[in-house]
Amino acid sequence: MRFTNFFYKILVVLALIFTNSYAKKETIELFIFPYTQPGKLIKQHKELSAYLAKELKQAISIVSSRNIPKYIESITKRSHPILLTAPHVGRFAQVHAGYKPVAISVQDIRGYFIVKKNSSMKTLADAKNKILSMAPAFAIVSQIAIRDLKNKGIKVGKNLTHLVTKSHAHALAECIKGKSDLALIGINIWRTLPFQKRQNLRILQRTSKTPGFMVMAHPSLASKFIKKVKKALLKFHASDKDKSYLFRAFKPLNQKTLQSFDSFMPKLLK
Repeated sequence: MRFTNFFYKILVVLALIFTNSYAKKETIELFIFPYTQPGKLIKQHKELSAYLAKELKQAISIVSSRNIPKYIESITKRSHPILLTAPHVGRFAQVHAGYKPVAISVQDIRGYFIVKKNSSMKTLADAKNKILSMAPAFAIVSQIAIRDLKNKGIKVGKNLTHLVTKSHAHALAECIKGKSDLALIGINIWRTLPFQKRQNLRILQRTSKTPGFMVMAHPSLASKFIKKVKKALLKFHASDKDKSYLFRAFKPLNQKTLQSFDSFMPKLLK
């Protein structure tokens, strides 16, 4: 059985009864937003999951979905106890499924507009009438990029062609192949890009910042257990072994921050 098939098979095991006793003995599923491939998700979050398992004295399993729509669907079904997710999805989980806020990553989120090193474009304003490869608008980085472009007088779909891709990685691949003039990617894609590829590319501009990934708890989990998770996260500090890891520390998540993503939620419902 291939690893990816095994990974997704784990997602089928969702028949858990969410009661206050749930957080005592059973394995806790950390449901992570599918911003990259399954194997990379597991590798990147290995330290965090091991830390939580030690602090909570329970086994932690990392699970995700094959794409964002499936991820959103699982949230509406309240299929998983703990979410580590993009901020607008965290707000979506609170509003549409009753998930409770736990913490938010200290690191902000931002995207990179990438062009080939020999591109004639000097600033983002030069993207007018070009082709941009970018993930669908339900990705938070894509929505931020669309706003930044609009502030430069560039409207996606009008004076900028949007080549829709499945992911940030696919967006970059289209640019490298010459099918787009520039690509929008997440910061982690750029940080982990092999030197052989990066040396032929450059950052045209970074997008505006937005607060980082959120940790949300299932509404039926005991308050005592949620506080325990929060306490553990606020003490977490990633080691220096993997400097590309984005979620190096966490801070408290308040309602004001959650509500700041209300305008980003409608794209998730389409």
